Amino acid sequence: MRVLGTESSLLSASKIRGSSSLHESTHLGRPGEQVSRSRTQAVFVGRTCEARIFGAYRQVMKTQTRTSGADAATLGLGSVLVGSLPAALMTDEAPNRYTVEAVFTRRPDRDEVTQIFGGETRDFLKRAGYPTVQVTVSDRRLEIANTNLEELRDGLAGMLAERLAEISEGVRAGRDAAAVRFQDAIASEQVRATAVAELAESVSFQRPGDDLARPKSVVDRTDVEASYRAQIEEWADDGGHGRARS
Repeated sequence: MRVLGTESSLLSASKIRGSSSLHESTHLGRPGEQVSRSRTQAVFVGRTCEARIFGAYRQVMKTQTRTSGADAATLGLGSVLVGSLPAALMTDEAPNRYTVEAVFTRRPDRDEVTQIFGGETRDFLKRAGYPTVQVTVSDRRLEIANTNLEELRDGLAGMLAERLAEISEGVRAGRDAAAVRFQDAIASEQVRATAVAELAESVSFQRPGDDLARPKSVVDRTDVEASYRAQIEEWADDGGHGRARS
């Protein structure tokens, strides 16, 4: 899940909407019409931002739902793929070291594969006492090179399981943090767009001395911010599913 790219696109689109609202709200016209149009546009901007937030938040929750089932299980290894072992094992011609293939408990995703190949995994194995062991990923298999079944049985298998669990949990934590930042960015952008509409609404093209008072803002920025943050927290508590409205 690439939440940050989605977050950037949302903010760009919202800024364009905010600028457009500023130009639309500043216009000439009779005093009575101006007040009516300004209020209508302020309500429209608020509803547009609300719809955008709801849609974007649903996308985040869909992504979290996709990674909350089997795909979110901690990555591990099931068993050795016996067919991949050298045919000469337990004979006089058996190699001392060779490649052993083990089957993952699920398909690793791209971020997990990147970390398996990374330098931290090599350093981890070196610190654990296996400086010559190398690991690569092939589809749903982990290829463990420069080892043997005895070494895996006597400790290497457990070290690999520990490293895979560490990678899996780190990737999950990173995605959760990105989702929180995304939600905060949505709420902040809605407040910004509302503030722009509020400022535009405060512009009045009336002649000095007219009896009609300048139109007052119909949107309270503090109330809007608190309202939307409360809604987002409520959705998060409900697992991303909005409650039915009466």
